[in-house]
Amino acid sequence: MDAKTLEKIKDYAKKEYGVSSDRQHNFDHVDRVAKNALKIVDALDVADKIDKNLLQAACYLHDIATSKSKSSNYFSQFLNHIFEKNINKRNILGILANFDLTWDDSQILLASIINHSYSIPYRILNKQKDLYSQILQDADSLDYAISNREDSFLEGKGKISVFLVRMYMNWIRNNIEKYLNFPELAEKIVVN
Repeated sequence: MDAKTLEKIKDYAKKEYGVSSDRQHNFDHVDRVAKNALKIVDALDVADKIDKNLLQAACYLHDIATSKSKSSNYFSQFLNHIFEKNINKRNILGILANFDLTWDDSQILLASIINHSYSIPYRILNKQKDLYSQILQDADSLDYAISNREDSFLEGKGKISVFLVRMYMNWIRNNIEKYLNFPELAEKIVVN
């Protein structure tokens, strides 16, 4: 993928996440995921096996479909989480049609975006899938565990909820290697 197409995707992502009410899946989140993905590429020494622009494009687009369908209702958010893979399957091709992509690039983006979810808390990993799917999922999981995300989980919660969320997030951070396709990344990439 050329740099011009990546910039178009990044601009599209800024616009789309900018109008979303989803506090968990915003542009800051996907930008951090893209940065994590590049750190993973370096840590695993796989730059010669992937297209970094294509990987970053997957990072910027991975939550677009679900951010559009989010509601402030907790039950709706739970259903969107459970059916995230289906929401992506149903919507991502229409989103990808906005860009001048090769068939191969579209297939890589489609697969990685559909496969990125369910690492945390379910430990459904992409160990048998393509490298893009593995890296995107791990980059997203690493971002899930940072303090910024914990703060966004806590907005508007009561004291008991705050205690439970903090306990849960501490457990995730202390056991992040269980949620990674490449567990060695837990030692190589710092999660704040």
